[in-house]
Parts: sequence; structure tokens; C-alpha cells
Amino acid sequence: MKHTPHSLTPGCGGFTLMELVVASATSLTVMSVTLLVFVNLLRSWNGIELRMQADRDVNMAMSRIVYGMGDRYGLRAASNVSLTSNTGGWTLSYNTGGTTPQTNSFTYSSSTSNLVFNPGSKLAGKNLSYALAVAGVQSLVVTLRVDRASSAAKVRREIGTEIFYRNM
Repeated sequence: MKHTPHSLTPGCGGFTLMELVVASATSLTVMSVTLLVFVNLLRSWNGIELRMQADRDVNMAMSRIVYGMGDRYGLRAASNVSLTSNTGGWTLSYNTGGTTPQTNSFTYSSSTSNLVFNPGSKLAGKNLSYALAVAGVQSLVVTLRVDRASSAAKVRREIGTEIFYRNM
């Protein structure tokens, strides 16, 4: 009788049940660890994205207060400042000096969490959970805060500055 290479001989073919169980357990462990790392990276990414959004909102609002919007000057060019409190917010009106004087204002509303620039009712800041302005003789102290939250992360960004009027 001829021996063919395709014939099965005892003990020479296939995997044992123990080898299949060990290989399956190893594969399942590697896939579980990979999935866990992926989920943690997504959570981390979400937290970083929230921080970046909060930073962008608070920094943009502060920049517009200090330097102005469009062709309108900010508080660094102020020569006369008036701060009035109203229900749930404040209005900061100021005049600028120079060859073309301007009258501008910022209004913060805690109910809408927005900072509005006038003239033109332009949105200067959004998502502001807190805004404080304290006027002095030659300067103004402004503090802004943005709080953001998602299902997995909470973020708070707060900045403050003292603005000295250039034209006083």
C-alpha cells in the first residue's frame, strides 16, 4: 500500500483543544486591552477639546474687550469709562480719544451668558458663566470665566486682566 502525503496519521494534524482555548483567551485579552485604551483616548480627547473650546471662548472675549472689534477700539484706547450694573449683568461704556473719537460699550448678561459689543450689537463673548468688571480711576479690572461640561468631563477656564487707559 502506498503512503500518500494527504493521509492523516495519528498525532500529526490540527490543533488540540487546549491550544485553541489558549489562543482564544490571548486574542480576547489583546482585543479587550486595545478597546480599553481606545475608550480612554476618546475620553481624553473629549476633555482636551472641551478645554480648547473654553480657552478659545474666554481668550477671544478678553481680547475683544482689551483691543476692540473690527475698526472699533477697545478699552486700551479709552479716555472716559462708565460702568453700570443692571439685573444679572453690567454695561461698560467708554469713549476713545484720538483724531476720530468713538463711543463704544460692552454689555454682559448672565441670563444669556453673552458679552455684546455696541455699536452694532456684535457678539464679543459667548458661554461666559461669570464676568466681573471693576472700574478704577485709571484702570479697569476684568475677570471672565467659561464653564463647559460633557458627560465625562467638566472644564473651567478663568482669566483676568487690569487694563490701563491710554488716553487719560
